[in-house]
Amino acid sequence: MIGFIYETTNLITGKKYIGKRQINWNPNEVGSYLGSSKLLKEDIDKYGEENFERDILDTADTKIALAELEIEYLRDRDVVSRDDYYNLAIPRLSWSEGWEQKREDPSVTERRANKMRGVKRGKYNVRVKFRNLDADKAAKLIKLHDSGLTPWQIHKEIDYSARSITNYLESQNIVPNKVKGWQSKWTDAEKRDVLCLYEGGCSAAEIAKHTKRNVRYIISLLKEHDVTIRNGNHYKQ
Repeated sequence: MIGFIYETTNLITGKKYIGKRQINWNPNEVGSYLGSSKLLKEDIDKYGEENFERDILDTADTKIALAELEIEYLRDRDVVSRDDYYNLAIPRLSWSEGWEQKREDPSVTERRANKMRGVKRGKYNVRVKFRNLDADKAAKLIKLHDSGLTPWQIHKEIDYSARSITNYLESQNIVPNKVKGWQSKWTDAEKRDVLCLYEGGCSAAEIAKHTKRNVRYIISLLKEHDVTIRNGNHYKQ
């Protein structure tokens, strides 16, 4: 015998659990083993092991036969749809056992989901889209954006991720303000202004301060218009 199918019963609530156990896993714990279900273990901690009883339903000589027996018992008793069983799903035979995995029946999936909805889940299992963004912070975020600040500038004011701020604004159908810096396109008026300033004797660094553009971007604009760069001291000014 390689293992057995067992049924553990909560003597106080009457709730049951069906599972399989291989003897060679840990021979010293075979006699006291009650099950691996999370819900079952929570009740064992709550009521105590003395209030649980285990019965052996069947035995098998191979791993495949044992796995097949477990599935057969779980399906015959329709444990997933019943509230008097801890079982939340019917396991499927793994590839290592040489069996083809099949998609779970949609009705079984729905019943299992309904059964799990009452289970309290860990805080890290549920994804929160805008974590730590309360109503007051969200209102302040919108107010700062309306004043003309960009997500990066808002980030410095309320200590919230600039990327999350952008995502939140977009979720509210608001187009985030963009930086009027070197990455934005030149207008014709801005191009004329830069050329006039440079021809008037201003350095690229001085023009950068005036236009709030990157120095490299200004020099590239000058080269595009075949303007001779006077010297290499633009970055030192």
